[in-house]
Amino acid sequence: KKINKILEEQKDFRKTNDNKNTKEWVRINLNAMKTEEEVQKTKEKLNSIVAMEEDLEIPGLFLMSDSTKKNSVREQMGEKEAIFQSKSSCIPACLLSQHAEKKGKETVIDSCAAPGNKTLQLLEKFKKVVACEKDPKRFEILKERCNFYAENRIKRCELLNKDFLQINPHKKPFSKIKFALLDPSCSGTGMNQNRKFNEGLSIIDS
Repeated sequence: KKINKILEEQKDFRKTNDNKNTKEWVRINLNAMKTEEEVQKTKEKLNSIVAMEEDLEIPGLFLMSDSTKKNSVREQMGEKEAIFQSKSSCIPACLLSQHAEKKGKETVIDSCAAPGNKTLQLLEKFKKVVACEKDPKRFEILKERCNFYAENRIKRCELLNKDFLQINPHKKPFSKIKFALLDPSCSGTGMNQNRKFNEGLSIIDS
């Protein structure tokens, strides 16, 4: 009964907060673009829909001035041009990608890949990405997103429905991999719309 009550409260909380102007981030999907000119045109298109502020630390990531325009961005942008992704989610892949830029194109393994936003980020910089996801349902989501958002680069992305911990690092092709992203699936604990839900869970735990 407590769980059902909390789930209902979570639904009500989301309904009342959907239209509030909370922070919303959107990232340009470089996998769908071939030239710098395309990237620049996408930036201009985004700003024509709603005022954007480009993040100083993560290239191609923008903070929307009005998050209530999220649906407008979805409707007016090309389906593959932009991905809604929080800044905290972008940081791990961004930091790791800097090594690819310094040492040349390399192969990287994404250990807990679904739903695939970080995998797509890595694919923008690394020569090849091996993405592991052990859960069959989440793996299907990963596969669908990568095939959709990185259609032109999907040959450089090896998707494995496999437990990362069961991989033998001494066997090929894994023995040649020098970089790994070890960022477990996000619980969304810090998100505004989940705060009420997590407060409720603490009641159950106690």
